[in-house]
Amino acid sequence: MTFLDALNPAQRRAVEFFEPRPLVVVAGPGTGKTRVLSHKIAYLIKEKGVAPKEILAITFTNFAANEMRDRIESLVQESPLCTTFHAWAYTLIREVLGEEAPFIIDELDALSLFKEAIKLSGLKSAGSARQLFKEIGLMRQSHPPKRPEDWGKKSLFFFYQALLSKHRVVDFDELMLLALSLLEDESLLKTIRKRWPYVLVDEFQDVNGVQVALVEQLSPKYLTLIGDPDQSIYAFRGSDPRALERFVSTHPDAEVITLETAYRCHGEVLGCAASLLSDKSASKKALKAEKGNGPKVEIRGFPGPREEARWIARTIESLTGALSFEAINFSGDVPTEDGAFSLGDVAILTRTRSSVNAIKEALSRAGIPFLETYGHTLAQDRFLRSFIRLISISRGENPAFHKRRLEEEAHMGPNEIDECLKAISKGELKEVLRKIGGDPEDALYRAFLKQVTTTNITGAMPLELGSDVDLLGVRLDAVHLMTIHGAKGLEFPVVFIPRCESGRIPIEGGDEEEERRLFYVAITRAVTRLYITYSSASGGKSP
Repeated sequence: MTFLDALNPAQRRAVEFFEPRPLVVVAGPGTGKTRVLSHKIAYLIKEKGVAPKEILAITFTNFAANEMRDRIESLVQESPLCTTFHAWAYTLIREVLGEEAPFIIDELDALSLFKEAIKLSGLKSAGSARQLFKEIGLMRQSHPPKRPEDWGKKSLFFFYQALLSKHRVVDFDELMLLALSLLEDESLLKTIRKRWPYVLVDEFQDVNGVQVALVEQLSPKYLTLIGDPDQSIYAFRGSDPRALERFVSTHPDAEVITLETAYRCHGEVLGCAASLLSDKSASKKALKAEKGNGPKVEIRGFPGPREEARWIARTIESLTGALSFEAINFSGDVPTEDGAFSLGDVAILTRTRSSVNAIKEALSRAGIPFLETYGHTLAQDRFLRSFIRLISISRGENPAFHKRRLEEEAHMGPNEIDECLKAISKGELKEVLRKIGGDPEDALYRAFLKQVTTTNITGAMPLELGSDVDLLGVRLDAVHLMTIHGAKGLEFPVVFIPRCESGRIPIEGGDEEEERRLFYVAITRAVTRLYITYSSASGGKSP
């Protein structure tokens, strides 16, 4: 018996495909794409004698990269480079430019510089700074990058680029563009192609134009792309749900393999999800549940958001066996599960962060701990933002820029900054968090502190590339509150999707097909139990 015997026929075909032409794997939710990726890499190393250093595996989050690395290391002793697009681009830039490499800034710092650029340009616009920033970001994510056509926006773009250069920083979009421009050097490109003849890219349906161009530029001899067009939900970041289709049309020699057996979801959940898909979808026609039908999907309506939130809290207490006195006296119809699940098994997924307020209140009242993770950069929390700036200063990463920001944002003077830096040097991270006003016992901060104390705080990779979703690798007995976008690529035994009223899901003014795909992603996060709820008092219709 070999490590390949655990694979189904389609998975095994994908793993054993070994020809110098592209392989495209269409993998619906729960069909084992991570298993295929990890086993394919193990196959290359064990059966084909490929050196791990010749393999490059790219995905979209540090969480996914770490999971892939762990899976590979359970099969072979040495893991190849498993990374994200942005981390790989950063590593390339540091390798080529050395000390001259710019530093990375997160979205909030980039928006702050963009607002400065608006003042410098004198642009009078009806649009908000955030909307203009998004608009120009989408232009830069396409390939070739578009440039604003009207003079005012051209001026704004020029001033923004000038501010980035002045502070010797790049935002996430510029990071990718800089990496792509470096690869225009034929000598460097030849070196990189020789270094990584085997490239595997996960979640290819989420790539934008620049990332597609990077993959095309690498042009590896052996290329594997894995994705699912039905799970493309990042159009607002420039992703293209037809990316896989376009790749196959421009590479007619590509081998296409579809994974048809779903191991995550029961048939009831898959049937509910499939009802959202276009008749043209491969997933609607192909996916079969390995587990059978399973429990029914529960759909419930409530008079208002507070009643809905209370029912969710009581149901969680019942599912996890943590019934409070208030829950025992609750008159709502709550399923009894006798503590079949832990709190960490439960996720509440919403379309927007604002949809979760009543639920947070109900959970707090019931004494149910929860961890909020929304797929945002860690620095979007104001205390972690200051914390990350202090760590960046301690690493020597653009200290002048971060000290100025600490003074402006957190009103920290030189003495306070020095005290925090001394605490960091001693490893007193809880004390640093207290000094800047954070509560070390908060679930988010506990997860963050666990992560940074188990990794090298003086490491080379900037924390700006981290996301709050990365903290899901830290085990905490707490319910997960997430947006649907933040839950992409994850799974939970119990999933609640509340506030499913027209105007919220689908969101008002949203693209109908994108909203369908988004709800499809939400539904297919559920492993065992799925609850879809709505509030009639919100003025919208049920799903």
